[in-house]
Amino acid sequence: MNLRVLFFFPHNLFLSRTGAHQRGLEMLTALTELGCDVTLFSSVVSSDAPWSGFSSGPLTNRPCRNLILHAPAPLEAAWMWAGRKAYRTLKMLSNVVSAGFEARLIGTSGLSTRSMRLQFRKAVANIQPDVIFMSYGWWDGLLDHAGEGHRLRIVDTIDLISVATHMRSALQAAIGTGIVTPASLPAETLREEFFDDLRDPGAALAAECAVYDKYDVSIAISRSEGKVLEDKARKTRVVTIPMTRTPVAVRNTYEGAALFAAGLNPFNVHGYAYFVSRVLPSVRALAPQFRLEVTGTVCQRLAPTDNVLLSGMVDRLEQVYADAPFLVNPVYGGTGQQVKIVDAMAHGVPVVALDRAALGSPMRHGENGLIAKNAEEFSSHVATLWRDRDLCRRLGANARATIANECAPAMLRDALERILHTRTA
Repeated sequence: MNLRVLFFFPHNLFLSRTGAHQRGLEMLTALTELGCDVTLFSSVVSSDAPWSGFSSGPLTNRPCRNLILHAPAPLEAAWMWAGRKAYRTLKMLSNVVSAGFEARLIGTSGLSTRSMRLQFRKAVANIQPDVIFMSYGWWDGLLDHAGEGHRLRIVDTIDLISVATHMRSALQAAIGTGIVTPASLPAETLREEFFDDLRDPGAALAAECAVYDKYDVSIAISRSEGKVLEDKARKTRVVTIPMTRTPVAVRNTYEGAALFAAGLNPFNVHGYAYFVSRVLPSVRALAPQFRLEVTGTVCQRLAPTDNVLLSGMVDRLEQVYADAPFLVNPVYGGTGQQVKIVDAMAHGVPVVALDRAALGSPMRHGENGLIAKNAEEFSSHVATLWRDRDLCRRLGANARATIANECAPAMLRDALERILHTRTA
């Protein structure tokens, strides 16, 4: 399939740190494996990780042929820095106002500089791509839809931005910005139903779907979000492609502490608070020797407590996975698909999760993990796995097999091939 593809991703994909990075890298790799001539466009001002050592030009040993890396002039960079500082201040003063501001940025040029837009459109003119592939609706302002309607335009939504922003605003108003002590949070915040009434932000969601309607194809990461797009969007073709993952060959011992691996976002902080406040007390009573290791940047905002080790960033996460008997996933807010579930299963580590988090994941209760409806069931499942390492082994082996059979990268490749076929048909 000899198609020229201009692929936009705002961050440095080659320093993969989050589920979104992993998703972008999977897409880039699949397009290249399909025989496409792929150019990656990114910017030093939009990236959440530095592009040190990289510059525009041909790439070797990377899943694309060429990189175009935007770098603004010093004055423009200073303007962007000042804007971000002002936004962080606004966010500290009012989560509600900042969330509304974020929602209004979808589909505008507000997240890019003038030189970034000009360089992107120059890249389109020079490459003459058959396909323009955008990651996130945030960055739609880079694309001149009126002039590029003859090209196949694809957007990977990754998250429903307006929904996630609406949820995050309500959550941050409750948990604040500093170290979170679970006992200090309002009980209402830790109810399983807390996010249920926050999933339709009304006009903001309609505006977001209007952005996706500019594209020929909008890719959703979960069935539930695909259904929302199908209901709310009017023109775009909606295709659901979940996260894919290659199984990881580690020698599992199942002899260490239970694991919670998470990045620094408020939904992970909230999940930890839910576990410590509503689950851990019962686990202590059922399994007094229980230990949980928390890894990742989420530890920066967590207060320590008994039975929990806050390890932060670790050098050998693969070894932590190899020793973990199971993964605790108490996170049930946010949008998209919870990559931590897929990652753990790929490592042969079974997961305990709430039904809200497991929805749309490859988890099946009692077969490759344990799914709970509430805190009481969650506690019981954690204690069961802590006391029965043979059950951990059986569920973990099934979890790894599930990823191999149902989440293989070949499935992503096949789905993208069907989408690209609309260009060649």
